[in-house]
Amino acid sequence: MSLRPALLPALGVFAAAARHQNFAHAADELHLTNGAISRAVRLLEEDLRVMLFERRQRRVFLTEAGDQL
Repeated sequence: MSLRPALLPALGVFAAAARHQNFAHAADELHLTNGAISRAVRLLEEDLRVMLFERRQRRVFLTEAGDQL
Protein backbone atom coordinates (compact mmCIF):
# COMPACT_ATOMS: atom_id res chain seq x y z
CA MET A 1 0.00 0.00 0.00
CA SER A 2 1.48 3.31 -1.10
CA LEU A 3 0.29 6.64 0.29
CA ARG A 4 0.82 10.03 -1.22
CA PRO A 5 2.39 12.51 1.25
CA ALA A 6 -0.65 14.76 0.80
CA LEU A 7 -2.74 12.06 2.52
CA LEU A 8 -0.71 12.05 5.74
CA PRO A 9 -3.02 14.59 7.45
CA ALA A 10 -5.96 12.37 6.51
CA LEU A 11 -4.32 9.54 8.47
CA GLY A 12 -4.39 11.69 11.60
CA VAL A 13 -8.05 12.43 10.98
CA PHE A 14 -8.71 8.73 10.43
CA ALA A 15 -6.94 7.86 13.69
CA ALA A 16 -9.12 10.28 15.67
CA ALA A 17 -12.30 9.08 13.97
CA ALA A 18 -11.35 5.44 14.54
CA ARG A 19 -10.51 6.08 18.18
CA HIS A 20 -13.84 7.80 18.84
CA GLN A 21 -15.92 5.81 16.32
CA ASN A 22 -17.66 9.14 15.84
CA PHE A 23 -16.87 11.90 13.33
CA ALA A 24 -18.30 14.67 15.55
CA HIS A 25 -16.08 13.69 18.49
CA ALA A 26 -13.08 13.48 16.18
CA ALA A 27 -13.95 16.96 14.86
CA ASP A 28 -14.07 18.31 18.42
CA GLU A 29 -10.71 16.74 19.26
CA LEU A 30 -9.03 18.12 16.14
CA HIS A 31 -10.86 21.48 16.14
CA LEU A 32 -12.28 20.80 12.68
CA THR A 33 -15.80 20.63 11.30
CA ASN A 34 -17.69 17.37 10.87
CA GLY A 35 -17.57 18.00 7.12
CA ALA A 36 -13.78 18.28 7.17
CA ILE A 37 -13.53 14.95 8.98
CA SER A 38 -15.90 13.31 6.51
CA ARG A 39 -14.03 14.71 3.49
CA ALA A 40 -10.64 13.63 4.81
CA VAL A 41 -11.88 10.10 5.49
CA ARG A 42 -13.57 9.91 2.09
CA LEU A 43 -10.33 11.11 0.39
CA LEU A 44 -8.35 8.43 2.21
CA GLU A 45 -10.92 5.75 1.31
CA GLU A 46 -10.86 6.79 -2.35
CA ASP A 47 -7.07 6.78 -2.48
CA LEU A 48 -6.81 3.38 -0.78
CA ARG A 49 -9.81 2.06 -2.75
CA VAL A 50 -11.31 0.51 0.36
CA MET A 51 -14.07 1.47 2.78
CA LEU A 52 -12.64 2.22 6.22
CA PHE A 53 -15.93 2.94 7.97
CA GLU A 54 -19.42 1.56 7.70
CA ARG A 55 -21.84 4.46 8.04
CA ARG A 56 -25.21 3.70 9.65
CA GLN A 57 -27.77 6.13 11.05
CA ARG A 58 -25.41 8.86 12.31
CA ARG A 59 -22.93 6.28 13.58
CA VAL A 60 -19.75 4.92 12.08
CA PHE A 61 -18.11 1.57 12.63
CA LEU A 62 -14.69 0.44 11.47
CA THR A 63 -14.69 -2.08 8.66
CA GLU A 64 -12.16 -4.91 8.73
CA ALA A 65 -9.87 -2.82 6.49
CA GLY A 66 -10.27 0.17 8.81
CA ASP A 67 -9.44 -1.96 11.81
CA GLN A 68 -6.29 -3.23 10.08
CA LEU A 69 -5.20 0.30 9.19
